[in-house]
Amino acid sequence: MSNPKTSMLFLVYTLLALFLCFPVPFSGQVIGHPDIDVWNHLWGYWFWLDSFSNGSLPWRTDLLNAPDGGVLYFVDPVGAGFSLPFSVILGVPAAYTGVQILRFVLAGVVTHFFCREVTGPGAHCWAAGVAFASSPFLLAEAGNGISEVTAVWWTPLCLWMAARAFRLNTREAWIKLG
Repeated sequence: MSNPKTSMLFLVYTLLALFLCFPVPFSGQVIGHPDIDVWNHLWGYWFWLDSFSNGSLPWRTDLLNAPDGGVLYFVDPVGAGFSLPFSVILGVPAAYTGVQILRFVLAGVVTHFFCREVTGPGAHCWAAGVAFASSPFLLAEAGNGISEVTAVWWTPLCLWMAARAFRLNTREAWIKLG
C-alpha cells in the first residue's frame, strides 16, 4: 500500500479533512461544539491518559459517585487508546482533534479503496470517498463532539475486505476480512 498513488490519496483526503474541519486544526480549539458533548469525550481522552500515567486501567475513578467512586466505561476506547502517545507529547486537546481528523481521512481513503475494489479505478472512486468523508452524518457527529461515532471508516473497511476476499478467495484475504 505504500506507493505514490496511495500517498497521493492520503494527501488529498488529509487536505479535505483539514478543509472540512477548518479553522479548528490551526486554532488550538477542539472539533465539536462547546455546548454539546465534546467536553465529555475530551474528558474521556484525558481520563485514559491520567489512568495510564498513574499506573492504573481506565476503568474505575474516584471522580464519580462521591465519596466512593465508581466504574466508568468510556465509549471511545479505540480513539482514546490511539491518542495516548500524542496526548503525552501534544496534549489531550490536540490529540483528540488529531484523532477526529484522522477519522475523516480514513473515511475517505477506505471508501475510495472499497469503490475501486468493486468498480475499478476512476473518478467515481474520488466522488465516493469525498462524499463519504464529507457526509452530513459524519460532519454532524463531529460537530456534536460524539467521538466514537466519527469512526465510520470501519464500515467501508469491512466491505472492502469482504469484496477482496470474495474476489481473491485466498486465505490471506479471508484473514484480513476477519
